[in-house]
Amino acid sequence: MGSITVLRHGAISSQSIRTALEKANLSRYFDVSDSVKFTSEKVYNVAPGQTVKHYSPNVPCFMISASRQHQEQQQQQHQEQQQQQRIQSKKKNEGQNVLDVINEEERTILSQSVIIDYGKRLLHYQPHALAYRDLSPECNPSKAASNVFETLRWSETVEGAIRVFVPELVLGNNNYNNDDEKCEDDEGSAREKEEGALVLAVKDKLTRAASAMVVNGFQ
Repeated sequence: MGSITVLRHGAISSQSIRTALEKANLSRYFDVSDSVKFTSEKVYNVAPGQTVKHYSPNVPCFMISASRQHQEQQQQQHQEQQQQQRIQSKKKNEGQNVLDVINEEERTILSQSVIIDYGKRLLHYQPHALAYRDLSPECNPSKAASNVFETLRWSETVEGAIRVFVPELVLGNNNYNNDDEKCEDDEGSAREKEEGALVLAVKDKLTRAASAMVVNGFQ
């Protein structure tokens, strides 16, 4: 039996390969596995892109922690409840939401920073960012995976940028995936697995872009 080993996550996942082999009636001839690793730049790699700093832009890049994202979501929900009790203009309310979530120091950093988002996780920080771009506002992992490299290169061209911030992605807690909605047929299950593999690819690329550096705030 032959073997196919995926050395780093990308737009074509191990699940995609398994599905293609099954459709071609070749699955019994090949064993497909994953062997994805992060290595330092001093270690010899079998495949390109295995170093933890692969994809890193030439501007310091950090991941905003999932806990900070969750904190912002809770704050946003609280603000929305307060808005219902206020008689104010929509524009003023939106501005207050963002101001309540971040402090003065973070606003200063954001004014010189680029945000590369996925699924609108960091959208409410956009008004204070020097530049903002979402890999896929609708949480399409295939689109996001194909956009990462180009978007990171774009961030390097933003004049005055001293930081790049991306969201930390936690598998099993993604906007695209609802654990309560399970596919009942085999084809649906295959699509679900494929989407999961592509989200893993997006997570892998953003982790490498940030050199695996996770922070709890804009600093």
